[in-house]
Amino acid sequence: MANSTKADSEAQKQARMDSLMMVISTLCDCIDAVDESNAPNGYAVKMKIVDKIDQLIDKIEY
Repeated sequence: MANSTKADSEAQKQARMDSLMMVISTLCDCIDAVDESNAPNGYAVKMKIVDKIDQLIDKIEY
């Protein structure tokens, strides 16, 4: 049972990360945060934002 709980928890975390990435990508597109000059780093920039928000959510939940 513990393994399924851990798998569920991991799946929830991945789903949250995927959802955050969609939101952040949309936001960055809307405000032109990632343009041609920094496009090669665009994914890294978005992941940094997603990671920070994810950490904040963890702090709020616990």
